[in-house]
Amino acid sequence: MTFLKVSEVLKSSILRSGDSSSLLALQVFKAFQEVLFELYGKKYTKKALTKIKPKKFAWGTLAIWVPSSIWSQELKLKNFDILEKVNKKLESKVVKKIAVRIKI
Repeated sequence: MTFLKVSEVLKSSILRSGDSSSLLALQVFKAFQEVLFELYGKKYTKKALTKIKPKKFAWGTLAIWVPSSIWSQELKLKNFDILEKVNKKLESKVVKKIAVRIKI
């Protein structure tokens, strides 16, 4: 009897269901969170960074909700760096744009 990793089972299940866009969105969300912690992890607490949430990925645009206008401006200034690093983690140019919205 062989055991499979849960991540492999989930990935193959999603691909069989025909909804591979959901899997891609989850991969983009995870890559964004990793990049966010790489860029700001030393300066801000994990609790502060978890308030920045990726909410939607469609048509190459990643929608991000932030808790304040300060974070909105910061992410807009770092937009190019974030895009580059997220796409590097995904090993392809999947994310073309980041839309930042303030959600209180």
